[in-house]
Amino acid sequence: MPAESTTHITFTENTVTADGFDIRYAEAGQGAPLVFLHGAGGLVVAPAHRMLAREFRVVLIEIPGFGASAPNRRSTSTKELATTVHEAARGVVGDRYTVIGTSFGSRIASWVAVQHPDEVEGLMMLAPTGILPGTFEPPTGERMVNGIRHLYAHPETARPLVDLDLETANKHAELVGRLLTPRDAELEDAYRTLTVPTVVLIGTEDRRTPTSLGRRYVELNREIAVLFVYDAGHVLEEERPEAVADVIANFARHKLGVLVNNADNRLFP
Repeated sequence: MPAESTTHITFTENTVTADGFDIRYAEAGQGAPLVFLHGAGGLVVAPAHRMLAREFRVVLIEIPGFGASAPNRRSTSTKELATTVHEAARGVVGDRYTVIGTSFGSRIASWVAVQHPDEVEGLMMLAPTGILPGTFEPPTGERMVNGIRHLYAHPETARPLVDLDLETANKHAELVGRLLTPRDAELEDAYRTLTVPTVVLIGTEDRRTPTSLGRRYVELNREIAVLFVYDAGHVLEEERPEAVADVIANFARHKLGVLVNNADNRLFP
């Protein structure tokens, strides 16, 4: 995307009622809707979101149980949460949108696309958790507050994306730890027949979801495109915002036809 200031872009907050939850969301921009689902740290407006809001309607949905919302003990799976989130997205943007999930949010986004292929125009998974390494350990509240440096390719640049207190972080960790199972065999089977255009984006220095996982997505479905973001860790939208905004924008405009082809595993700049 062209380099220009995003300091004038302001995200406004509102709530939508969906599936019995009052769900906070933030949005900015006009154009084709991009619905983002955040990771374990919670909803945050990252630099990549501001860049995309120059051309698209960017909607950041807060997953029930995060932020200032009450603990979510009702949702029993990411599949169930996807039903809730899709209802919220429809309430905000209607029934046609691109869904983009980061880390924990990527598994929920996957289920949204699987369950509603006629309403979701595209799926993007950033630092994805649809498939996890055998060494995966759910985050703890303490580590969310004090240990984010390992999420970056360059820890010296790390800064808290969300100002989390320990009580809120523990609430996040409980929900993520309960729902982010090491394996979701049902979802992996669903990837095999997924028809929604799909891109997986992984940082080359991501220690949480390593690049080796990309091969597994392609093995399940050759139509899934896997791109690697050079010199980036787990927090892609923050660490390499220009590259991430670029690939999301191209995907939203053209889907897979322009972005990538079946013979191409691209290292994105």
